[in-house]
Amino acid sequence: MEENMVESTPRYMQDLHRGKASSFCINGDYYSGGKKVIYHPRQIRDFSHYLDFLTDKLRPPFGAVRKICTPNHGHRIRSLEDLQADMTYVAAGPENFKFYA
Repeated sequence: MEENMVESTPRYMQDLHRGKASSFCINGDYYSGGKKVIYHPRQIRDFSHYLDFLTDKLRPPFGAVRKICTPNHGHRIRSLEDLQADMTYVAAGPENFKFYA
């Protein structure tokens, strides 16, 4: 009987790419809670366009977002594949990463 069970997801929806929602804080801004940004792989296909997309969404005071780091250790994110869903990241400009104490 289990062999004849219908899958819960329709076949045409199985290969859809899901968007990734992550929270972004601005480098050095200790008091903001961050902003949730949703990334969809169909809309943005490379990392430089994603940095431009973040600049438009966050409007940081330092200008354009040039790098993305993890908040705890400051590890730099270098590709879209390194981004994980439901994580918090720090958007930084040309300045060095500022640790959150």
